[in-house]
Amino acid sequence: MLRTCLLLPLLVLLLPSCNRQPCAAAVAVLYPQWLALVSIRDGLDFLYPSRSPKAFWTSRSDCSLLFGAGCDSLGNVVSLSLYDAIGTIPSALGDLTALLSLAANGDIASLPASTTQLTSLTLLSFSKSGLTGAFPSVISALKKLKDLKLPGNSLSGPLPPFLSTLTSLTTLRLDSNLFTGSIPAGLSKLTALTILSFPNNLLTGSLPPSLSALRQLVNIDLRRNKLTGSIPSQYSTLTGLEGIYLSNNSLSGALPPALSTLTNLRNLFVDNNTISGSIPASFSTLVSLVYIRANNNKLSGSLPSSLSTLTTLDSLILSNNAMSGAIPSLYSSLEFLAVLLLNNNSLTGPIPLSFSALSYLYQLDVSKNSLMGDLPSVFTTNMTDLRFFNVSFNSLSGSLPTGLSNLQSLYSLDLSSNYFSGHVRTIFSALTSLQSINISFNFFTGYLPKIGFLGELKAIDLSNNFFFGSANDGSDSLGLPLCPDPPTSTYSAAQNCLLNLVNTCTSMSGATVNIVETQRTEDECFVFCGTSLAMPIFPNQQCGMEKGMCAANLTSNGVLFYQCKCTAPFVRTPDAKSCDFPPSPPPPPPFPPGPLPPSPPPSPPPKSPPPSPPLPPSPPPRPPPSPPHPPPNPPPPPSPPPPSPPPPPPFPPPAPSPPPPPTLLALLDCYTSSLTDSCECFCPFFNQCYCQ
Repeated sequence: MLRTCLLLPLLVLLLPSCNRQPCAAAVAVLYPQWLALVSIRDGLDFLYPSRSPKAFWTSRSDCSLLFGAGCDSLGNVVSLSLYDAIGTIPSALGDLTALLSLAANGDIASLPASTTQLTSLTLLSFSKSGLTGAFPSVISALKKLKDLKLPGNSLSGPLPPFLSTLTSLTTLRLDSNLFTGSIPAGLSKLTALTILSFPNNLLTGSLPPSLSALRQLVNIDLRRNKLTGSIPSQYSTLTGLEGIYLSNNSLSGALPPALSTLTNLRNLFVDNNTISGSIPASFSTLVSLVYIRANNNKLSGSLPSSLSTLTTLDSLILSNNAMSGAIPSLYSSLEFLAVLLLNNNSLTGPIPLSFSALSYLYQLDVSKNSLMGDLPSVFTTNMTDLRFFNVSFNSLSGSLPTGLSNLQSLYSLDLSSNYFSGHVRTIFSALTSLQSINISFNFFTGYLPKIGFLGELKAIDLSNNFFFGSANDGSDSLGLPLCPDPPTSTYSAAQNCLLNLVNTCTSMSGATVNIVETQRTEDECFVFCGTSLAMPIFPNQQCGMEKGMCAANLTSNGVLFYQCKCTAPFVRTPDAKSCDFPPSPPPPPPFPPGPLPPSPPPSPPPKSPPPSPPLPPSPPPRPPPSPPHPPPNPPPPPSPPPPSPPPPPPFPPPAPSPPPPPTLLALLDCYTSSLTDSCECFCPFFNQCYCQ
């Protein structure tokens, strides 16, 4: 007796737990329902047969082994999931009268008429299942339905009135179909509804104020329809709402201040409408808000400082509106703010210094406003998570803060179209994650920035600034990788990059040997040639290029390119004695310190000199330095070109010389007009020079 008492607890532990019911593993499907399952199995095809009823519905003796089906303790099939099914569901589905849950996806097209017999059904989910035509009328008989989900189909026509009779519904999802017409006012009878989701349809009309009766509603999603009218202020009674999603409609009017009662609201999406007016200051009570998306509307007025109380805010997106005034410095209290998009408004004033406290900021875009001032020196101190930074098309000025180099997570930087100035030589070299830099249309000076260590860089625009210098490996280097020196023996395509470059470009008359773009892989070097106005190297004067280097420069319109130059020691080819420029015509000389070279001796005047050709037009006059004395005699007429051209005349030229190549005329004009005794000048753009 004692032994039996000791063994009984052990036997209880060894028995499987069945929640006081027979275990599912021991339950066989009732025979009539097994026949219905077999009919469904044989009447459908499946996208993946090895993981479908075709493979698993082979015996009714063990319900737990029926993939996609579930039974109660009596052997009734209570759940059925037909994944990746193709075809028409057999009418035998109606024999599963105990079914509580029916789900399917694939390509089924329609529900069988026998669905009306499934009166115990509480969940019907046909997501992306290929349903077409009007809303299935068989659903009207399913009065116990709690969850009705038909998203991602091609159902069309109006929403049926009988939906208002399914009063047990808590979830109604009809996303991504082709429904038309208005939202039935009778939906207000579904007082148990928590989720109303009709996005991506073709619904028209206005938002029914009667939906304010759905006091249990948690989410209302009507995005991407064709709804019009204003947001009803009556929705202020839906105090359980956590999400309002009304994006991409044609809603108008103002944001109702009455919505400030929705203190549980987390997501407010009203973007891409025509909503006007200002943001209500009373929204400061929406202390649960995480996302505000009101971009692409017609909002006006100032940014309410009261929004600084929304300390849980993650994203504030108000771009493409007509908002004005300054950015409130109190927004620095939004300590969890990750996305702040205020671009394309009419905001003024500076970027608040206090924004340095936004340590979680991921994306900041205040472009296309009228902001002024500089970037605060401590602005980037704590923004170590910042990935996207855009302040373009404003009136910001001053030099860039050195703290900008701390943004080592930055992917994209756009400072274009402002009034920034100063040197940016090394400020970007530490931003190793950068993929895009745009600092065009500013007043930056000095040498080109170093970008050679930015291995992720895909796009760069330095145009319309006042940078100078080529981009070789000297003191003004961009730090770009050099082309490899080809060995004397056989070499790969990548090693042969430099020689291939010369062979490709020498056939281009008047072209500089340069690479507009290079793309290097482990064993290939793709080369694209282009022309340059700054350093003409003509095809008949190319060097052997056994040794060489690819450097970078800027074209006249600011496009970055690589340029090949000869370096010593080099191999001279028979038709080129050096790497100098061709003897005729010469480029303009550099501006070395010291006196200008002397003028060439004048030729003996002819008996009857013809009139001198007119000088090319000069740019507007500037205060002249002490010019050299002009020659005592009148300028001689042009003579036949000598075997070797004389050195360039002093500036300003005493007499017209043979015109330079047409492609260089504008650049030479610029150099000539900008030369002074005490200034160093360079011309980064056509007809635009900068002296200092």
